[in-house]
Amino acid sequence: MYSANMARGYSIAAPVCHELTYGCHRLPRGKRRPALQAYLQDVVVAFFPVLAYDETAANWHGHERARLEGLGRPAPHVDGQLVAIAGVNELVLVTVLVKDFARCKDVEVQRQDAIVQRAGRGAVVVGDHHWRRAWCRG
Repeated sequence: MYSANMARGYSIAAPVCHELTYGCHRLPRGKRRPALQAYLQDVVVAFFPVLAYDETAANWHGHERARLEGLGRPAPHVDGQLVAIAGVNELVLVTVLVKDFARCKDVEVQRQDAIVQRAGRGAVVVGDHHWRRAWCRG
């Protein structure tokens, strides 16, 4: 069984919560869909705080997006939202696709499989789009 103690120091960004919910609702009706919906509600939402894409994150994102476009290295919009949420909350961004976020400044990015336990500084679990698809598709 999962416990709040295991999730301590971790959170998920609102766009990830959206993708997980959307992916679950797109599944065909069957055994897997209610099991994933229950897991999402009983574990993910229950134990991981969901961090909002708020005004502060939007402003951070706007500055970083303009900087990256000026360098000729634009990032997908949702990636910008995720890194902005981590940046304004001074959290480590955790993903399996570190290279997709490496161009962003002032945010520490760590590989998802390298995170076992973090002490002190919190982390926002991104669950990049490939991970979300693998988790949600039948």
